[in-house]
Amino acid sequence: MNNETRNEKTVDSTPDPSRHEGSPFHPSIGVLIHLGAGLCGELDAHLSLKPERILLVEADPALAASLEKRTAGIPQAEVRRAAVAARPGPAVFFRYNLPDAGSLHRAAGLLELYPGLRIVERLEVETVSPAALLQPLRLEAARNNHLIVDIPGEELPVLDSMRRADQLHLFSRIRLYCGRESLYEGDVPAIRILEWLHEAGFDLLSEEAGKDPDRPCWTFHRNTLQLQNRELRQRIETLESQAAQLARAREEKDILAAELKSEVESLRNRLAQLQKSHDEQAKAALEGQSRIEQLTKEREEQAGIAKDRLSQLEQASRQREESAKLAEERQAQILQLAKSRDENANWAKQLKSQVEALNGRLA
Repeated sequence: MNNETRNEKTVDSTPDPSRHEGSPFHPSIGVLIHLGAGLCGELDAHLSLKPERILLVEADPALAASLEKRTAGIPQAEVRRAAVAARPGPAVFFRYNLPDAGSLHRAAGLLELYPGLRIVERLEVETVSPAALLQPLRLEAARNNHLIVDIPGEELPVLDSMRRADQLHLFSRIRLYCGRESLYEGDVPAIRILEWLHEAGFDLLSEEAGKDPDRPCWTFHRNTLQLQNRELRQRIETLESQAAQLARAREEKDILAAELKSEVESLRNRLAQLQKSHDEQAKAALEGQSRIEQLTKEREEQAGIAKDRLSQLEQASRQREESAKLAEERQAQILQLAKSRDENANWAKQLKSQVEALNGRLA
């Protein structure tokens, strides 16, 4: 479990033709990524594979600094100081008096194996997701990339995060350091991770116990055929899902077409009713217009009659005024004649009186 233990780990003794340079089973290595590299006791084994690039990721600043010095003369090697976790963000990295035991998780079951284990420092770190770590590398599945996972307590979450980001298949080989039993808070026993990797399309090649049988190293190889079968099954499921969606869409379309047809018929009936109502209104309007014209004609006729009557009334009024004037003149004449008559009567009376007087005188 310490760095010395890592240095003393042996390479898988099972014959593996992929380890012989020039073998048809050994395509050139593209990128080798080691998560939780520590002091990387496997560095010589990594270099022996002659990868184009080696990325060593370590969260412990002290171990990362030592690893940087060790790889200073190796041009293809790069050390990245980072804590890799499925969920990026602030976290606490626990350093123990056993350097190789550092983790983002508290050691629980590990205390039973190492009773003297204790926390020496708590480091505030900012974790990075596997997707953010791998994306700039532009990995290609055909380049035969290798992945080493040695991040106690975070193994399965990180692998699952890679799978959900469609990055796990970019690695042809995965080496996993993991406890047979739960050694950290929240971690998963190795058996479950082995089953998970098998379901993810990786076949177990070997198990290396070394001097730490409680936390061995398992090597997996990508089963291309299984991945292709899984992809085909996924495509079939996708196509079946699309077919079901199309069938549902067709049914919904038929239902919608029936509803639209019913609505069209309803609209047609409504339109016919409106047309009938419009025709009736137009007929009524035409009759109304005819009646209005008739009334207008009658009104004009009545207006003409009224005009004639008014003219007659005006003429009658003028005649009445003339008759009244003539009557006044005649009344004046009568008064004048009456006055003349009275004067004549007086004159006659006077004459009569004079005559009588004369007659009296004559007598």
